[in-house]
Amino acid sequence: MSANPPSDYSYYPRQRYSRWDGSQKIDGFSADDIMDAISDDMFADGDLQRALQRLFRWGMDTQDGDRMPGMRNLMDRLKAMRQQELNRYDLGSVLQDIKEKLQEIQQTERSGIQDRIDQGRERLAEQLERQSDGADSGDDASRQQAAGEDDADHTQALQNMLERMAEKKLQTLDNLPDDPAGQIKELTEYDFVVPEAREKFQELLNQLQQQVLQQTFQGMQQSLQNMTPEDMAGMRQMLSDLNEMLEEKARGGEPDFERFMHKHGHHFGPGVNSLDDLMDRMAQQMAAMQSLMDSMTPEQRAELWGAMQAVMDDPGIQQEMGRLAENLGQVMGENPYAQQYRFGGDQNLSLDEALRLMDRLHDIDDVEDQLRGVRDWRDLEHVNDQKLRDLLGDEFQHDIDQLRQLTRMLEDAGYIQKTKKGYEMTPRGVRKIGQKALTDIFQHLKKDRFGQHEMDNTGVGGERTDTSKPYEFGDPFLLDLPKTLMNSLWREGIGSPVSLEADDFEVYRTEMI
Repeated sequence: MSANPPSDYSYYPRQRYSRWDGSQKIDGFSADDIMDAISDDMFADGDLQRALQRLFRWGMDTQDGDRMPGMRNLMDRLKAMRQQELNRYDLGSVLQDIKEKLQEIQQTERSGIQDRIDQGRERLAEQLERQSDGADSGDDASRQQAAGEDDADHTQALQNMLERMAEKKLQTLDNLPDDPAGQIKELTEYDFVVPEAREKFQELLNQLQQQVLQQTFQGMQQSLQNMTPEDMAGMRQMLSDLNEMLEEKARGGEPDFERFMHKHGHHFGPGVNSLDDLMDRMAQQMAAMQSLMDSMTPEQRAELWGAMQAVMDDPGIQQEMGRLAENLGQVMGENPYAQQYRFGGDQNLSLDEALRLMDRLHDIDDVEDQLRGVRDWRDLEHVNDQKLRDLLGDEFQHDIDQLRQLTRMLEDAGYIQKTKKGYEMTPRGVRKIGQKALTDIFQHLKKDRFGQHEMDNTGVGGERTDTSKPYEFGDPFLLDLPKTLMNSLWREGIGSPVSLEADDFEVYRTEMI
């Protein structure tokens, strides 16, 4: 068992992890396992704190093949998780998703228009057929035929009008701009013929509007489709008041934050107690959209930003939102929560899915920042366990808990104790380390060690005497442990841990030595 860093890092990518589902069995590690893992480092320099920190960083392996990951392994796992997300998705598909929905809306409108034309032509053909069937009848039939001809003429006129209108509608659809922003602007002014197409377009507008506003205002849960003119006016007023407050702060003034929150606080959620809190909350909420924009190419960013602007069809709100972005940038500078990512996958994403992905990547970054600041097991007390569990699952949390318990397990077993200078070995711990050392020594001794040299008399492995001597190569290893330890104490002085050197070992003499 070793706590040393591996010489070959290639084994990291071969680690295979799966999400915790409650069925996996994770064996715990005992204090004896930990003592075995740090024994080599203790013999090397006798520094308990350094040995524990080394194990904490690199983890340990047991002779049974089990592994307790160290902090380095957990950090590598986090990085691999983030890279897996980056290698999976294509941010350009966000725009493609919007384009496809717009194409679907246009196709629904085109199909509906054509259906109405076809239905009108069928009705006109039926009237003409009935008119032809009654041509051979008497006077009554002649009168009915005349009436039928009038109806057919009227239907023909309506059909001609419908087809002229349909031609104009289809021409408008044919002339729509190629970019999503231009299509949204044109379709906002377009008078849909097909109710289903109108409903799909309104649904798309509502989704995009909600995603834009919810990235800024947490309390903006009401669908814009249901907003009354009074609601829209209230939103414009809130944005205007917010901008005035930020501009006053930028001038060095003291805005009336309490008055603003009393009037508009429901848009921002709980826990906002100052203007700095409010700006920080908004920066966090806007980080996902900002990261999405920053991670796109300039062309993709321009197209998405244009689409976002186009869906805010209220000129007042659109103007105040642009003013808000400018004021926040002036007061706060760059968004500290936004991050640029490099994506290289081919899996498609909708805008909503992309924003949720950005939130997830931010959570991974946040956890990584927390773990990067961890120097030893004591710092793990400041790590957000709930975020760890929600993001990475119970298995990762279990690994963190094992690292937290390193010193407590050794204290409970009586191997170490906490002093004013830090952790020190107890006599029991020293004996445990010594036992490990002796076990390793005996495992490496060869059974044919005795002999191998010429003597007049045989029986090198004879009866042991009560006297001892310094160990020499080839001697039977009948260790005199008390004298061996005393040699170390005479050399190093009283204290722990006890450091043994080769010259300290004494062995009992035999009758033939």
